[in-house]
Amino acid sequence: MRLIVHEGVKAALQAGRPVVALESTIITHGLPRPINYEMAVAAQDQIRRVGAEPATIAILDGRAHIGLDKSQLMRISDSDPARTIKAGRGSLAQVLAQGRGWIGGTTVSGTMALAQRAGIRIFATGGIGGVHRGAESSMDVSADLTELGRTRVAVFCSGAKSILDIPRTLEYLETQGVPVYTFNPSGEFPCFYTAKSGCWVPIMSSVEQAAEVIACNEALQLQNGMVFGVPIPREFESDGDEIQMAVEQAIRESHEQGMDRLGKQVTPWLLRRVGQLAQNSVRSNVGLVLNNARTAAQCAVALAGPQYSSVAQVYDGHGPKKTSQVMVFGCASVDITAQSRQKQMFASSTTPGRIHASAGGVAHNVARATHALIKDKQAVVLVAPMANDVFGKVLLQDMLTVSCMRTDALAPSSHTAICNLLLGAHGELIHGIADMEVVEKSLTPQVVTEKLRQYRPQFIAADANLSPASLAAILLHAKSERITYLYEPTSVKKCERIIEAMQILQQMHMVPIMTPNQYELARMAARIRHVFPRVLNTMQINNLSNSTQLPQELIEDALTMTVVAHTQFIKLGARGVLLVTQNSVGQPYDVNVVHIPATKIPSDKSLNSTGAGDSFAGAIVAHLNTLDTGFYQLTLQDLIQLVHRGQRAAVRSLTSSKAVADEI
Repeated sequence: MRLIVHEGVKAALQAGRPVVALESTIITHGLPRPINYEMAVAAQDQIRRVGAEPATIAILDGRAHIGLDKSQLMRISDSDPARTIKAGRGSLAQVLAQGRGWIGGTTVSGTMALAQRAGIRIFATGGIGGVHRGAESSMDVSADLTELGRTRVAVFCSGAKSILDIPRTLEYLETQGVPVYTFNPSGEFPCFYTAKSGCWVPIMSSVEQAAEVIACNEALQLQNGMVFGVPIPREFESDGDEIQMAVEQAIRESHEQGMDRLGKQVTPWLLRRVGQLAQNSVRSNVGLVLNNARTAAQCAVALAGPQYSSVAQVYDGHGPKKTSQVMVFGCASVDITAQSRQKQMFASSTTPGRIHASAGGVAHNVARATHALIKDKQAVVLVAPMANDVFGKVLLQDMLTVSCMRTDALAPSSHTAICNLLLGAHGELIHGIADMEVVEKSLTPQVVTEKLRQYRPQFIAADANLSPASLAAILLHAKSERITYLYEPTSVKKCERIIEAMQILQQMHMVPIMTPNQYELARMAARIRHVFPRVLNTMQINNLSNSTQLPQELIEDALTMTVVAHTQFIKLGARGVLLVTQNSVGQPYDVNVVHIPATKIPSDKSLNSTGAGDSFAGAIVAHLNTLDTGFYQLTLQDLIQLVHRGQRAAVRSLTSSKAVADEI
């Protein structure tokens, strides 16, 4: 048998799980060492993180391999050029016949042919081949284009390579009956190193839409491939003009030196020359390949079904179990934010402003911020209710395609939570209406306990949208498993629920971390004074008020909360953060109290306060999970550094139109 399917790929195909094919010519001929190996491993990692199985395809020792492990990737990335061949459809048989010691780096056409033979429907690459410049006289047209006309594999790429004639390439694909789409909102087909080619094709607004198009093409039993153009990520777009100038120079040199008449050698020569002329071209090339791999995997997941999205599995002898480092419980919602352009608003009248819809909810925002700042992108799972309604689809698409978060722990519900927020001209919250009751109804104590059992998190964060009974379940689990957790009080109305949870358990529990604002703090402190009455030291309050230059009432509330909170990061808005932490576990009032002023924000910035506090909490969670030291072993200086990290994240979200900034 000359076709060897890797066990992981075989298992995924048999189970109907998503699989994404990857070519190997970019490893053997496209990128310099050791970048080629690093890129190959990173591309596979990107696909796995989304929840799909990577299948890098290559020919080794007379066998076509569908899926390569790291040792095989290392071998082809460090192969002898004299015994390594570019393997398109037309040369697959020749390379197979070479036998032991020979390597075939499969091109787009070769990879597509073998992917279809193995039953793989989606393929990610950098750029497809196409019609070469001057093809009207040379007839130099890539076999990739004819392969796309006869092989039912969807190709995700950043367009055709920029050394080619893009308009003629698209005309040729149309002649072959190959549908071409773009994820570029402008409708332009990407031009490899840039998002703009000057050629327009139909727009795909989401990976779900792309999956539906692929499914319809398969239902019609059409045998053509499909092309989905994925624009290069924005952070590399600025290098595009410089690289394109290098492309034009390399093409001129290829004509002057006769390289344009050397067939298969032309493209590798041009790419190497571009890399010499524009140093950022390799960085951009790797960036777009990884982005294409991730996008293809997201589409593969959508095509396979939501049950396969972003699931990280391990085997412990009793079947697959899900794991996470951080588990965040609470609300995920669609935030509809209305911000006035005028300082004064009048009742019973409309006000000029801006309305924006985005993914939100306290738990979602905390999870998203944590996810953005933590190195292991599989580490964070969100447990929140989500329905298959319009708002649920908006949330799911955002989590999968924008933030690339895991979605496997979401809980089914009757409807998706909605929050309608009214902001003032400076971004301050004026009023809001939140439909969040679905959190209490869906995340019952039984659901919470089952999720904890399934995922076995090492750190827990929970917002106050959970019912007191569900919070009690978290308190019990955290105590029995000795897990550090963070409580985000969420709102003045709901903040007391953690105390109600302790009343249900008929026992006071020391919460490791709380992140209240000053108003939530006051409400919780009043409840504590009623439930767990203690006598405070008036002199201590006066001294701390003087040293921090903060009101005595605030200091009194903070000291009151030390009965149930080991460390408090109290958010004071423009006045910064008050850090209150106990010197030893279970010893209230023996505390360190430090006031950290707010980070300065440029006065010309438009502010959006909806997710700043959640971004602050998420940054604390993320950075706690990068430390080798246990939480209770952190020094006061460590905690102050956590505050600074949280403030930086909060400021980025404050100055973003989104609840949690993309560049947090």
